[in-house]
Amino acid sequence: MPVRPGARLTRAAAEVAMISALAEPERWPALASAIGKAVGGPLLGLSGFLLGRDEAGAFTNFLVVGNAFDPEAPLDSVRQVAGLLGSGRLIVADRDGHGSYGTGSSCVDAHVDAYLLDGTLPPGPAREVRCR
Repeated sequence: MPVRPGARLTRAAAEVAMISALAEPERWPALASAIGKAVGGPLLGLSGFLLGRDEAGAFTNFLVVGNAFDPEAPLDSVRQVAGLLGSGRLIVADRDGHGSYGTGSSCVDAHVDAYLLDGTLPPGPAREVRCR
């Protein structure tokens, strides 16, 4: 993606920037601003439609997955991110380490598969679902 005349942002550089910013909550506003500038205009509108945003711009259909004992993304931080997005669901796997999907939890895998394949969120009114 072009960032200034003669310079491009590579995927690897973008990933490093996002991962490092997500690890520190005080950097989230700067990250949100940078993402907004990067995908502004028609792309932002299209992404809002595809991701399920309401007229106020809040997400209405999202799934966040986190581990209860993740040293890289502490559960409190994951809950904050999920809260910033608006409505949707948070899946919490009762495990340690970083990464939950495809790592042996049939509960997590079933919820994520349903979301990715059908756009289906876990049933029920609870915003947070625990997977053991």
